[in-house]
Amino acid sequence: MFKIGEFKKAIRDAGIRTIAAERHEAIHYYEGKPCKVCEETTRYRSNKRCVYCKHEMDAWNYQQRKQGGKEARHD
Repeated sequence: MFKIGEFKKAIRDAGIRTIAAERHEAIHYYEGKPCKVCEETTRYRSNKRCVYCKHEMDAWNYQQRKQGGKEARHD
């Protein structure tokens, strides 16, 4: 008999999609601009990074703009 954690791992390893997994995907991902590295359009909602290669350039550019704005206000 499977324990719950082992069962979830077996389902994930088998590549079986569950309704919960599809809901999770809908909540955490969105279709955005194509990635500059792999050209996929699926991105994380929280940080806008590419889901497949986790390319961080857009997030890095955003942080640089944010920091630049803060520095300009302190001068």
